[in-house]
Amino acid sequence: MNAAEVIALCLGAVFTVAVCLWLKNVHPELAVILSLFSATAFLVFIIKRLTPVFNFANSLMGVVNSESFSIILKIIALSFITELIADICRDSCENAVASTVELAGRAAIVITSLPLFKNALDLIVTVTK
Repeated sequence: MNAAEVIALCLGAVFTVAVCLWLKNVHPELAVILSLFSATAFLVFIIKRLTPVFNFANSLMGVVNSESFSIILKIIALSFITELIADICRDSCENAVASTVELAGRAAIVITSLPLFKNALDLIVTVTK
């Protein structure tokens, strides 16, 4: 992503927030729908610009331990998705749901990272022998 794309994204976000604030007074349900739609559109916009990052990650898969690297990529994806969904829930005034989503994300990250912990412990046991 270049600076112009980031500026365009930020301007789109500011415009969306302004419209959502206006809609909350007129039609609150439409404000939530606009917020969900714009968050999805911004996410698609960002993902399309991340193609070089995905290509770089694929090239690294051959160099490093592919299992460990794929686990790290899954953890990063889980954290981004969890944060986005929790923020959308908070924007909809559903703080309890947002907290539950964050807790589920943390649990998923811990479960996903268990093989990394096992590998680290195996390495420690091997080194200490």
